[in-house]
Amino acid sequence: MSLGSERRVLFDINEDGSEVNSPLVIQGVNGLPDTFISMTFTLKDREFTNSLHDPNSEDYQTLSREVKNNFDEEFANVPEYRGVNIIRLRSGSVICGAEVVLVLNSHDEITKVLERVNATGVLGNIFVVSDSLTTADIPEFTDIEMDVEYNGYAGDLLKITCNITGPSLPSFEWRKNNMILSLSTRVKIEDNDQ
Repeated sequence: MSLGSERRVLFDINEDGSEVNSPLVIQGVNGLPDTFISMTFTLKDREFTNSLHDPNSEDYQTLSREVKNNFDEEFANVPEYRGVNIIRLRSGSVICGAEVVLVLNSHDEITKVLERVNATGVLGNIFVVSDSLTTADIPEFTDIEMDVEYNGYAGDLLKITCNITGPSLPSFEWRKNNMILSLSTRVKIEDNDQ
């Protein structure tokens, strides 16, 4: 998967307000703030149908939404929980491959809830086969600092692209210092002399 963002460096100004016509250097790209736990579990009393192979089918969407809603309910009192992504549904009753999105360094809080679900087989209003829930850690994303250098001039178009692989559906944000940049954010970038 390739994610990218185009930015136009809109201005770099002198004290008198005039544009600086000198090379601009941009360094540093930040990464993703959350981490993930990959898991599989078997839904109890559910029959697998061919339509569950297709993530765009109504049956897949309905079951996926139901599982997500029940995870959200189960984790309602766990502030470290960020959500769940349903990765795929497989046959064998219905085997659900998913990932829990959580705040960095909160693995223990999330694991307690998953262990309870695995032991009781209760996930909100749906049931999973007891002891069918298995987890695997997905490597944590941390702030990613890359040695990126761009030389250009005020007004030049700047395109920053990042490639992300893995099962998750990542979210990302571009930042300058600690400020989140939207696609319409104007950014002042200073030259090397300052």
